[in-house]
Amino acid sequence: PEELMGLASITREWKGGEAMLIDAVAESLSLEQVRLRTGAFGPDAIVMAVGYSTFPDDVETANTLAADHPRVPVCVTGYLPSGAPDEVLRNTRIRVVLLDEPELAFSDLYDCLAAEGALDRVDGIAFRDGERIVVSSRRPRIDDLDRLPFPDHSLVELSRYGEPMRPSPMGVTVSSRGCPCSCTFCTRTYGKLVRYRSPDNV
Repeated sequence: PEELMGLASITREWKGGEAMLIDAVAESLSLEQVRLRTGAFGPDAIVMAVGYSTFPDDVETANTLAADHPRVPVCVTGYLPSGAPDEVLRNTRIRVVLLDEPELAFSDLYDCLAAEGALDRVDGIAFRDGERIVVSSRRPRIDDLDRLPFPDHSLVELSRYGEPMRPSPMGVTVSSRGCPCSCTFCTRTYGKLVRYRSPDNV
């Protein structure tokens, strides 16, 4: 949930808002448990990370939460929705797709929603407006990764995370984005251009 922890940091540090992170996979939560926890928090927006292997479950969760909270925009981020925003928006109850790197688009979207402004003023998103699907201008890749806040690890329990060769607790540090390679088994979520955080920032 590294990206979602980063978006939570933007909510808390840049906007002075509140954020809650639910990792239903790590916590082995049922959809009903996710619904109850989300409802208790009372969100103004719901942001989800959508993956390939979890796509059917992610869509079911998004559709259910959108039905539970009809006035709350359900937003998603990830390689799959960024690559096919029209299809995702037309076939689900998802309202907004954060395209490519989500942080700066999310920051502007947060301000837009808070001001009840028009979503078509926000670059780096796609959204559904009634029957109309709008894909805004893509943002350039983020060159200065140091400007992004650190992911808010207080929102997760690190003891839930581990690997077969590296038992829990385990954390992850992302020191760069982008990959120049073209491996057929991989997705270049952050594009081909490699950008690095500074050594001091790491």
